[in-house]
Order: sequence, then C-alpha cells, then structure tokens
Amino acid sequence: MILVRGYIFLTRAIIEFVNTLFWGIAWPTWSLVCLGLTVLYAIIWPKSKALHIEFRWQQLVLRWGHSLVWALLALQFALRGNNQRWVAPVANLVALLAAATYAIFMITLTTTARKP
Repeated sequence: MILVRGYIFLTRAIIEFVNTLFWGIAWPTWSLVCLGLTVLYAIIWPKSKALHIEFRWQQLVLRWGHSLVWALLALQFALRGNNQRWVAPVANLVALLAAATYAIFMITLTTTARKP
C-alpha cells in the first residue's frame, strides 16, 4: 500500500513538472520567445512576393500571416502556464488555429507566382 501511494505521488509530481515545462523551459519563457519572433516577422516579410499580387487577401496573408502564427503560439504558451482545467482545451484550439494559419501562409507563399 505504501508503495502504491509513493508511486501515485511520484506520478503526480512528474505530471505536474511536465505540465509546467516544455523541453525543460517554462511556458512564459516560450511565450516571450514567440512574442519576439512575432515582432521579428512583422519587420521581415516576403516583400518581393507581395509586390505584384493582384488579390488583396494574398497580400494580407503574406504580410501578416507569419506574425499571426507566432502571436497565436505565444498565446497558447501563455495559456498553458495557467493550471486551470479549462485552459488546456483552449490552448490546444489556439495551437490548431496557429497550424491552420501557417498552412494558409505557406500555401499562399508557394503558390504566388513572381511576376517580373
């Protein structure tokens, strides 16, 4: 019985430790890194691809898509730092939204033809 209680305690401690870290780094740190990348990609973007695009939505995707992906990732990391039960599903939804946004960005980036 003591062994079972010790195992349960150890398992809960490990789960709690894993829930506060991602690759050994705290969630708020990841969130700050993602916010930094958000700012970086707001400055650096594929201007040469966006110059000759005729559709406005493609210009918006190329201009702000990558920054939006990193902002969403920052949000989901910040959410994961909270230990409330409702937070994990919301953080997962935000992460899926980031993945969908990245897919749209990459498809737009690769299918937009460069015109001389």
